[in-house]
Amino acid sequence: MFKAAENVEAIVLTEKSDILGIIRTMRVDALSTMSCLKLLKLEYLNSEINFSGTLTKLSNELGYLSWKKYPFECLPPSFEPDKLVELILSDSNIKQLWECTKVVSIIIFFYIVFI
Repeated sequence: MFKAAENVEAIVLTEKSDILGIIRTMRVDALSTMSCLKLLKLEYLNSEINFSGTLTKLSNELGYLSWKKYPFECLPPSFEPDKLVELILSDSNIKQLWECTKVVSIIIFFYIVFI
């Protein structure tokens, strides 16, 4: 269904993005198919975006994940954060990172912000 999304390596959607003026609902299903995604930055502080669908997985290639107002209570259980360097989920609905226990490899710099 989202075949073209497989090769996407970066998504940056910030408050200054023109597309925020027209987006009201965003389907997260496509994110689950993006196995090459290395950077995901969704920062839309003053815009109201509704999310539909299910986030069943995130790319294990992610090195940077910044999603303000993350709409889910935890990250997908299949997400292996071995390459993750920075995780920012401020103003989000997150209750815990995963529903299960995860072993994270020792990383030189790992930065988490939930404020």
